[in-house]
Amino acid sequence: CAHLGSNRFSTGQQPPAACLMHSCSGIVFALCCGHALRVAAAGGFVGGFLHDLAKEAPSIGEVEKALSTEGTDAQSTASNHSRTGGSVMKGLRSVFGGIASEARDIASDIRSASKDAREEASDAMEDSVWSEDENELGGHTKTFNNALLAVLIGIVALAAAVGHLAEMRFCPTSLRASGHPRGWVIGVLVASYGMLIPAVQSVLFSFNIYMSLQIGSFGDLGYNLTRRPITESMFSVIGLLFETGGTAGAYCVILYAMVLPTLKVGLLALGELWRNSEDAGRRRVSSVCILLVQVTSKWATPDLFAYILLLFLFRHMHHPPLVESEAVLDVGFCCFGVFCLCSTLSTLAIHRPPPAKGAEEAVGNAQYAAVGQARRPAVLELLGKDGALLAVAVLEVVFAVLLLAGVLTPCMGLHLDTAMLLKPKGPIPRSMDWVLQDAIDALELRPMLRAEVSVWHCLTALAGYAAGGEAACIMAFTMLSVFAVSLTVADMAMLAFATFSFGAHGPNAAMAVSRVLKHISMLDVFCMGVFVVCLAGKAYGSVGFNLELRLGLLPLACAEAVHCLTYHLVSGADRGLDEGGSGDESCSPAAEDRLPVVKVAPDGL
Repeated sequence: CAHLGSNRFSTGQQPPAACLMHSCSGIVFALCCGHALRVAAAGGFVGGFLHDLAKEAPSIGEVEKALSTEGTDAQSTASNHSRTGGSVMKGLRSVFGGIASEARDIASDIRSASKDAREEASDAMEDSVWSEDENELGGHTKTFNNALLAVLIGIVALAAAVGHLAEMRFCPTSLRASGHPRGWVIGVLVASYGMLIPAVQSVLFSFNIYMSLQIGSFGDLGYNLTRRPITESMFSVIGLLFETGGTAGAYCVILYAMVLPTLKVGLLALGELWRNSEDAGRRRVSSVCILLVQVTSKWATPDLFAYILLLFLFRHMHHPPLVESEAVLDVGFCCFGVFCLCSTLSTLAIHRPPPAKGAEEAVGNAQYAAVGQARRPAVLELLGKDGALLAVAVLEVVFAVLLLAGVLTPCMGLHLDTAMLLKPKGPIPRSMDWVLQDAIDALELRPMLRAEVSVWHCLTALAGYAAGGEAACIMAFTMLSVFAVSLTVADMAMLAFATFSFGAHGPNAAMAVSRVLKHISMLDVFCMGVFVVCLAGKAYGSVGFNLELRLGLLPLACAEAVHCLTYHLVSGADRGLDEGGSGDESCSPAAEDRLPVVKVAPDGL
């Protein structure tokens, strides 16, 4: 219409006022279309444009004056059209003034609605958002935990001293010679089991994670992902697992933390009751019970190793000011750790009962009759001594490679789910999810919400925590570095030395040491602990913390499998040589002239 009006004006087909009406009609049409598309954003601009257009309306008079020389008729016609154009412009001013006013009202309503939305979101977050000052841990302070651990160790030492003095003072010599546990062993066991009750009831592990984000119109958002500091005891973990469907994990925690310690007490009592029985069967049962106590003692500790790794994972996510993550090993960890270590070490000092006299003679006669048919151990029968040495050497190398790979590779991971920030669990409406994701990407926050841990990284971190004066971390470092890694390596070294001693006269001292180390090396317990806690990680998945196994657990488990295989090969060969003689003498006729000696493993092992 504007183009048509300009053409007709230039060609003189219509008077100026009519042409102006055509032009204004085109402008009105274009502006109405723009108003329909983006009235809220363009309302102010349209109003301003129309205001300027209205100011320029008197220029029609100039056009009228310029055309007055064309004659009276033309002047009259122009005057009529001028009056008509003036009335049209007044109407246009009124129309577009109403449009501009409506646009301003709509823009005002949008601003008001946005403000109300922000206020509503802020009100919704009041109950769930914590300030940075409230990002504190539950449980107990570092000073309290350090003092408690010192007290626990002092109690164990005092109990051992009291038990020893009581034995010297009140126990007759005949009772001490009967093979029952010494007084200090009983004292340590009583003290350690006394710590088991507070260990399962007290806070084992406490953690808290706080995030600070700048999310669009919400401004700075400080949100505590844990809502409040999470303090977990053994009972609370079990209850949470049952509530969230982690039944398998709950039963595993109950088995290792409660059933096995209770079972050890029953087995130990039965073994001591029948220790000196004249019945050969009961004495064998007593020996088996003591052996089971020694074998199962270390299997109360899997959960502790997993919580040591969790300590590293949560502290590794500490990236202030965006993410502040704190974690601490608390009273329950100290109590349970002292219980596990003391009970495991003390049970190794309990001797297994020897066979009854009648049974010993029967066994001796049976062995004497079978000496002529004795066979060498399978590993020596198949490979010979040199082949056995080579086989053990290969196993040692494979173990070293697998252990090194497992120690350096992450074995456990933790991932925080940002969906927990959305309603109904979080403060942000689900419609704003794209804003949340953009804010996380802009702040490069995603790598901070993931953490992985390897044994090596955990050890180096624990060394730093211990240097900072955390006594619980000193115990954690000892458990992981000494019992899980170093003692397993030492046991493999003893097995290698024991292999070189095949055929030597006298007892195999390296094999005797290996039997002790096998019961206190805890690489197998460590692997099981990581698996059980990841299995039980469903309890934390409901609050956005996803625990995951990593590839590093596989070489660690394979290294432990090689360790067990090597132990059984070497110990079986050693027992076969002890019972049948060394080298080829066990199969020679001259061997029939010697009575075999029935041997009991040293120190009950």
